[in-house]
Amino acid sequence: MASKVHIAVICIFLCSVICILDGCERQRYIRCEAFGKFYDNGKIHRIIHRKTCLHLECKHHRWKYVKNECNFHGVCHPAGKVMIIGGVKHQCYDTGSNGKWLKVL
Repeated sequence: MASKVHIAVICIFLCSVICILDGCERQRYIRCEAFGKFYDNGKIHRIIHRKTCLHLECKHHRWKYVKNECNFHGVCHPAGKVMIIGGVKHQCYDTGSNGKWLKVL
């Protein structure tokens, strides 16, 4: 006859198998963390930082760059946008890791 310990071990094992089959264990590894919050796989997250606007997508628990834009006074502008900044013409360039305002010659 099975003891209470054996029954408890079997129950824990079965619950773990059900959890894995249900996807709850897998779900933990495909979510991305940003500033203490967790985001589902496929979620786009925008971070405005100094002169840059980064659009990141959650891809299997890691953030990947999707789009990079330039920040000007808290507004994100797409690559290719031309603006007059400080009396000088600048254009937003996507450098691959961030957006950057460069002077137009």
